Amino acid sequence: MKFDSVDLALEDIRNGKCIIVVDNEDRENEGDLVAASELCTPDLVNFMATEGRGLICVSIQNERAKDLINSEVPALMAGDYNIIPQDEDAANINTWQKDALFLPESRTAFRKIINLGFTEAFRAKNAGPGHYSFWDYQAGAWDRDDGVRIDHFLLTPPCADLLKDCQIDKHIRAREKPSDHVPIWIELDI
Repeated sequence: MKFDSVDLALEDIRNGKCIIVVDNEDRENEGDLVAASELCTPDLVNFMATEGRGLICVSIQNERAKDLINSEVPALMAGDYNIIPQDEDAANINTWQKDALFLPESRTAFRKIINLGFTEAFRAKNAGPGHYSFWDYQAGAWDRDDGVRIDHFLLTPPCADLLKDCQIDKHIRAREKPSDHVPIWIELDI
């Protein structure tokens, strides 16, 4: 089977298509979905694929985010953004300094979305370090509580007005054969 080159994959991304990562060398990230990103360049994609944790540059286009803000209706964007927004969102931030999850470019793209007027639900209801939604399967990260918070709910202002709570169900990770992510949830007053 022949796979597309990085350049062809980037062209698909720029044209609004999604791609799926296939990487026999890194089975953990195989199958990751990659969507349009303003920051995708061949050099960045190559760095993420070879030095980072796989192709995990997933960001919503600013135009769609602006549309949600301008609609003035309760709306949210949620998911595995693969972004560590702040130092306190990692148990050991030094290990993530050169990882795509914490690159300045990745964090800047995330902040651009937030700065349109979105509320990051978890931080609106919880402060401080020690709150994680992901623990790598490798090197005993779960046993050492060496996690990161990379799953987020971003709320439009009318939706943020309805926010009652947002929590992470960390205990799920202790189950037999768990995902490396745990649920993060919100409660809205609707």
